[in-house]
Amino acid sequence: MTLLPMMLLFAACAAVSGLPTDRTRLHLSLRSRKPAEGEEEEITVAHADWEAHKTAVIVCDVWDQHWCRSAVRRVEEMAPSVHRFLCSARSLGALIIHAPSDTMAFYEGTPQRERARNAPSVSMELPLPRWHYPDHDTEPPLPIDDSDGGCDDEPPSETATVWTRQHPEIEIFPEDAISDEGAEVYNLLQEYGIENVIVLGVHTNMCVLGRPFSIRRLVRLGKNVALVRDLTDALYNPRLAPYVSHVEGTNRVVHHIERYWCPTITSDQIAGGSPFQFREESEAPQRRSIEPQSSIIPQEKPLPKKVRVVMIGAGDMATKVHYPSLISFEDVEIAAICDRDPDRLHAVGDRFGISRRYLSQGADDYQQMIAEVDPDAVYVIGQPNIMYPIWTWCLTHGRNLYIEKPMGLSLHQARALAWLAEKHHCITQVSFQRRTCPMVVQLHDACLKRGPITHAVCEFYK
Repeated sequence: MTLLPMMLLFAACAAVSGLPTDRTRLHLSLRSRKPAEGEEEEITVAHADWEAHKTAVIVCDVWDQHWCRSAVRRVEEMAPSVHRFLCSARSLGALIIHAPSDTMAFYEGTPQRERARNAPSVSMELPLPRWHYPDHDTEPPLPIDDSDGGCDDEPPSETATVWTRQHPEIEIFPEDAISDEGAEVYNLLQEYGIENVIVLGVHTNMCVLGRPFSIRRLVRLGKNVALVRDLTDALYNPRLAPYVSHVEGTNRVVHHIERYWCPTITSDQIAGGSPFQFREESEAPQRRSIEPQSSIIPQEKPLPKKVRVVMIGAGDMATKVHYPSLISFEDVEIAAICDRDPDRLHAVGDRFGISRRYLSQGADDYQQMIAEVDPDAVYVIGQPNIMYPIWTWCLTHGRNLYIEKPMGLSLHQARALAWLAEKHHCITQVSFQRRTCPMVVQLHDACLKRGPITHAVCEFYK
């Protein structure tokens, strides 16, 4: 395991945690939706590598103030996470465009404003309205009723234009750009050779969709667009249809975008750490749909009397723990083994009586083993920086899977595994076997005899 995911992310952008190894590419999991049978919809996750220098991030209307008090409170919560996300994207080479509409006077004369204003003009075939309203030939009405302005203040607030600038928590760097004009933003994208655009900000059901620099416009211009679904917020009043919580209202707009406009990502895919959550979201029974919530074993498949297992990896932990454990069971057979070290492959095969051996000389040799042996389960023993692509391949192909901890280099990777396991009905397990160690169980029981455990201090000796 590298130390990279353990690095701290400072507000000054001195260091960034959980970044991809290849700093010129953004490794993204793009979630989208499409109709399935009946009223169900199929959720798909496509893995994409976007070149960072061909990617821009647009910060939509994250203002310093708003007429809706609850909207201001939620932006106050979200702004530090927006800042951290932008630091990460910027450090990887993405262009950051700040777009706080109606506030350009505040930035008059700044280099960032002039950068956008002076971008070479590019003609556009599409008309450029100030607002892109829904085209009902393309999308149905939004799944929430925001006809009252969408504010859930009690008592209601009066509408007014009170914003003067972008939220000060979000730092604007010298290399960034500032604009709220659709033509200027398009000129910038063309000048910098931008093919991919990541959008974040507020409000999901209004400006994030409708502004001349935002999702509807960008998709129609042929850009690859993704919304950061945990760094956005709808303007929705739960006292109107569909009468759900504010969190769920935002959720439904995100699903609408995934189905009719563009895929979404979570901030941790670029910034590391965990996806952002509003306080009310983490406390509510509903959670924004960052991933499906389910048991790791959603549906057990009937297994034969003797379970046939193949092993990928023959390192120290595997040969000291996993191989001896498996061969001790009369109803388990290690049917084949795959490793990239020929000496280790044959030494382990001889030691444990495994005749079918596959030397890994390329990226897909393990796939040949699984196809030929057709096992009931796959053990993939190794660290996630090496094994994660193998884990996802196994789950995508419906293979029951056993892995070592940790489940990935980020919380996003772990959640992606859980999502794949649920989607393909795979039985999975992560090796946290020490919690069932007899000595640990006895110590736990002895502690409980003295009363509830309220605090634990643990040290690891190795």
